[in-house]
Amino acid sequence: LLIDERAGRDAARNRGLTVTGTIGVLGAAVKKGHVDAAQVAKVLRDTTFRASPDLYRWLLDQQE
Repeated sequence: LLIDERAGRDAARNRGLTVTGTIGVLGAAVKKGHVDAAQVAKVLRDTTFRASPDLYRWLLDQQE
């Protein structure tokens, strides 16, 4: 299940669903070489999208 909202993620996990969010999907695209991690992080930071610094670091770490 693709969802970013924390309460929704928790509810989905409590029902046994596997969840990922926007950063997770983008991280997979970075790992496959489809997008550049630094560019994606910049675009996200220039919007109203909110993520922790740890998630941004994780995204950048997906770049090989």
